[in-house]
Amino acid sequence: MYNNYLYLLRGISELRSKLLNSEVIDIFTQEKDKLFLRIPTINYPDFALILSNNAQQPYFSFKNEIKKAKKNTRDFFTEYLPSRLADISIASNDRIIELTLNRAKIYFMIRGARSNVVLIAGTEFHSFKKIDTQEVIEIKSEIINTEFLNPSVSLVRIKNDIGSLSLDEIISKYRFINFLLNKIEVKSGDDWRSKLLKMIDDISSKEIAVTIPYETGEFDFIPSTLVSSNLKQKQYFYDDYFSALNKFLISKTLITRDLTTKKELEKYLRKEIDKIFNKLNDLKARLEIGSRENEYSYLANLLLININKIRKGHDSITVRDELSKQDVTITIDKSLSPNQNVDKLFEKAKSEKINYQKSSFLYSDLELKYKKLSGLLGRLTALEDHNEILLLKKELGIKSNMELKTEEPGINFRRFLVDKKYH
Repeated sequence: MYNNYLYLLRGISELRSKLLNSEVIDIFTQEKDKLFLRIPTINYPDFALILSNNAQQPYFSFKNEIKKAKKNTRDFFTEYLPSRLADISIASNDRIIELTLNRAKIYFMIRGARSNVVLIAGTEFHSFKKIDTQEVIEIKSEIINTEFLNPSVSLVRIKNDIGSLSLDEIISKYRFINFLLNKIEVKSGDDWRSKLLKMIDDISSKEIAVTIPYETGEFDFIPSTLVSSNLKQKQYFYDDYFSALNKFLISKTLITRDLTTKKELEKYLRKEIDKIFNKLNDLKARLEIGSRENEYSYLANLLLININKIRKGHDSITVRDELSKQDVTITIDKSLSPNQNVDKLFEKAKSEKINYQKSSFLYSDLELKYKKLSGLLGRLTALEDHNEILLLKKELGIKSNMELKTEEPGINFRRFLVDKKYH
């Protein structure tokens, strides 16, 4: 709502009291979509008016101190500077701000992606953004046919129209009225005129509330009279337009960034938790099978006892277990010697013991990691403080681009195939 026509009236009124008859000595850009008008004041020699043409967030504001960079800057409208700022006015029914200089007029046109700053001096036309010939013609025609008013005059005219015109006529004439009607929820039979006039007075003179519902990131810039007692939102109150605007812009930038970071961290944590969960399931299945160390040791010893019975070219041998009085068939590798087949079974027993112990250790270790990451995910959901979000990000060892500083967390483990069976 900070760009609502009525709030622009308030902002322009504040600028007029601060800047009228000051001298504009420099106009330049050094940030994308922003034009800086350096207007020294008694207390702030580097004071600058800022006209931001950002497609999603056009606005006008100021900073008490803006240092012009030595590199990557571009000057604009130099042939008309320095020049006294004689007047600041606004289109009678549009978001076009007019800055009247001695030898030219600058127009800040607030219209989303088509926001722009142009300078007109007689037949001369200059644009901050690159535009085609047809758009130049259209802007010139629009400016010529637009009435520009002192903000206080515009406000009086709006109030008079509300007092005399029908609701349909007002909505047709003032595009911003529908937004106000939604805010005050005018119902059939209501005294809409008095409600609308009160809303306009609140916008013009009451404290401005900047509300920040942290969970949704839906910011608002409204009269303090419209603030609800919603405990899930942060609320800040300001007497002037630009203090409120600066809080709004800074908070939106920081919190939007924090919300983005939280979403990325949540995505990362869920991905890691899923990976560990799958590994735990694999390991659990492995551990439930149990260790085959004794089985392989038994077969190795049995084969060793009967090593002289192994026949070349056979892939199995059946021998008698004298203790159990049972015949046991043992798979052997016909390409290996009898001793090598015995050694192979003893090696399987040893590997099985090591692998089972490793699987048991990995399961315990991954279970701890799973619990830790699940806890961090729950903690992340409740985080609101910017520094705490950064600390969590650091704790996870994640760079700003969400890449890991070191190897991906989690322990890698080999999977063994024994007798063509998964282990």
